[in-house]
Amino acid sequence: MPDLAWAEFMRELARNLHRIRVERGYSQDQVAYTSGLSRSSYQRLERGQTSSGAANNPTLRNLIGVAQTLDVSLDELVPQAWPEVQVGKPVQSKRRRPS
Repeated sequence: MPDLAWAEFMRELARNLHRIRVERGYSQDQVAYTSGLSRSSYQRLERGQTSSGAANNPTLRNLIGVAQTLDVSLDELVPQAWPEVQVGKPVQSKRRRPS
């Protein structure tokens, strides 16, 4: 299930990228160049998929670069409903806490 949720999250991010870029009147080339990405890397972000069709997993650095280029905050760019990405329950620490 986490993979399906991640794929939907990335599709939503891709829609946000496309919408904001068009609203600002930028081409994909302009956003890619200014953000320090190749055109094909930016296009994959806007599709929400890698070249193999898997859900994209952009780095924080790339997302910050694109957000700065588009003059938006990460909150405006990244969908607010974060997907569950943990596979199981969080690991409990075995360390004793001071009393």
